[in-house]
Amino acid sequence: MGFDGLPVYYEGSENRRSKPELAREYPLNALTGRAGPVYVHSEMRTIPWLREIVPESFLLINPRKANELGIKNNDLVLVESPRGSIKLKAHLTETIAPTSVYVPGGWEEANYNVLGIEDDICAISSQANYMQCLCRVSPISKGGGN
Repeated sequence: MGFDGLPVYYEGSENRRSKPELAREYPLNALTGRAGPVYVHSEMRTIPWLREIVPESFLLINPRKANELGIKNNDLVLVESPRGSIKLKAHLTETIAPTSVYVPGGWEEANYNVLGIEDDICAISSQANYMQCLCRVSPISKGGGN
């Protein structure tokens, strides 16, 4: 097929190293993936007792970065990329680096794909680069702290 038989590192198409000029406007690395242990992809969100466990999508953000941006736990925030924006409640956690945020996939009301890069296609897998992009986050309204 013409591809190298060994793994080769390629710089991502949109990150702080590959697009430093864009990173000045969108300084955070947005990541997406599994929605957690309750849901599978976009399935099972209509099951009432599962919606009681995880009722809505959320943004994972480091407390230091959130403090810098004036965001408290459960505040409604706007996440923007060069392609679009979504609104989510912020969940503060040390499990994510201050340079990144995490948006779980599969939510119709806050669809990460609006942010992702659909025109950067992997030559081997034919998959779009939806998993990571640059973004910025700003508070919309206060949600109650904790």
